[in-house]
Amino acid sequence: MICPSCGQEVPELKFCVNCGASLEGAATQAIGAQPTEPVNEPAAEPSFTPEVPGDSAWQAQPQQAYQTGQTLQMPPQADQFGQQAGGYVPPTGAPQPPTYQMPQMPSANRAPSAAFVLVIVGLVLSCLFVTFIPGLVCSIIGLVLNAGYNKKGLDNPRKTSTMVVGIIGIVVGILCLVTTIMIGVLSAEVIDELDRRGIDITTDSVEVTTDSSGHINISAKDDESSSAASSAAAAGSSSASGSASSASPLSVLKYDEDKYHDSDYNPTLYSVLELNGAEFQDLLDLYNFYWDDDLASWYATDGSLYGVEDAADVLTKSQISQLPVGAAGQPVAIVLTVEGYSTPQAAFDALSKDVTIEGTLATDDLYFAVVHGSPMAKYLVAVSETDDDEQTFLLFTDEAISSGLFEQLTGANAGASVDEVWTVLNNR
Repeated sequence: MICPSCGQEVPELKFCVNCGASLEGAATQAIGAQPTEPVNEPAAEPSFTPEVPGDSAWQAQPQQAYQTGQTLQMPPQADQFGQQAGGYVPPTGAPQPPTYQMPQMPSANRAPSAAFVLVIVGLVLSCLFVTFIPGLVCSIIGLVLNAGYNKKGLDNPRKTSTMVVGIIGIVVGILCLVTTIMIGVLSAEVIDELDRRGIDITTDSVEVTTDSSGHINISAKDDESSSAASSAAAAGSSSASGSASSASPLSVLKYDEDKYHDSDYNPTLYSVLELNGAEFQDLLDLYNFYWDDDLASWYATDGSLYGVEDAADVLTKSQISQLPVGAAGQPVAIVLTVEGYSTPQAAFDALSKDVTIEGTLATDDLYFAVVHGSPMAKYLVAVSETDDDEQTFLLFTDEAISSGLFEQLTGANAGASVDEVWTVLNNR
């Protein structure tokens, strides 16, 4: 039969399989109709909503508009995993399938951690002090590697932390280096000082300090034991041998004070007047003076000299060791020659500190003074220039002047006591 809507020949059905138009009554119309020539006009393309019978298979479908020549679009086909092309979109309210994230592989452009490890090791080694040299090396290498990563454009998330830790490690290492150098220099100075004085001691028995001017001071750690040792040494050196070398090293450590010596370790007037003969020889031994039998005096390599004489002769080493403090009450003159002073007055001013001075007097070639020792003994001091930058002290007791020793050594008969000679000198 012919579809009255589209003009196509279709089987006798209720609907046209071509356009979907209703064919009810079309058969009756076809029978009663006269045959006519077909008109070749293009069929209209009507759009309508067909009436769907209740028992039709189209009942549950939504009403749609159909057009002639329409291309039917099929829904996207699902693959074997139930996913549509272009991605699976689950229906609303349906449970979401679990998602799986692939692990991120390290980037080929990421900087290695060797630089960071090196600066950490360098900082630790530097802080241990004794290993600061390898610590410095590790810190420097770590910083160089870190800079190399940056120049290569590598992804370096530890760039800043590596630089900070490396700089701290280098600073700590440099501080350790400076400290080590200072300790070495100080140790060398101490060793040289002890060697110059001929002292053989251990670090357990002395204490080494430096003052604000950098001068090294060496003293006993235990003052009581030092004093006891000094007393024992003084008693032992008063024996017949009179050897200062037999004294304990602790007995001479107390003489490393400014009141006992000047900057060149020349003995001061204080040490001459406040020590007995044995103690003073211990001091001279400490200051690297040596006893010479031919000179019957203590002398130092720079030319300094110490000796004692009476009206008859010079005293021996044993006789000097038996003198009381300051040789008080003895008819002797103490001779002390020192180096490093251009005038008698300069030498006296430098060596008379901590001594009670009653008066001074300067002449053309001599410098006189009256001083007092600890037992209130009075001494006449005469200082003269004996060579370039060399001055000689003569200390006379009252007993020495009354015995004629002053006249014997100076050629002047000015009295029989310190006071008489001092009066004559001031009245000239």
